[in-house]
Amino acid sequence: MKIAIFLSDNRELSNMKLLVHVLLPMVISYVRHYESVILKIGEPLIPDQMLDARKIGIQQSQQVRVMRVDRMLWPEEKILQRVAKWAGLMVGS
Repeated sequence: MKIAIFLSDNRELSNMKLLVHVLLPMVISYVRHYESVILKIGEPLIPDQMLDARKIGIQQSQQVRVMRVDRMLWPEEKILQRVAKWAGLMVGS
């Protein structure tokens, strides 16, 4: 899938709508996939992390899981990678 992204001209609003309608479902799918993986194999928070979680309002910190990775698990879809790079979320890949 190829999508041209123009954010500097008068078409910015229509392009943002396109991005939301096309990319948001892809992003949600990516997040849900890794959420299920992390919930299955991730480790529970240690006591200090649980305290921090409660401080920021997480009410069920015992359900939070953490998965350590050597590198960020980026989406396979090239368009999502390009948007992540454009937004400064994906550096050096």
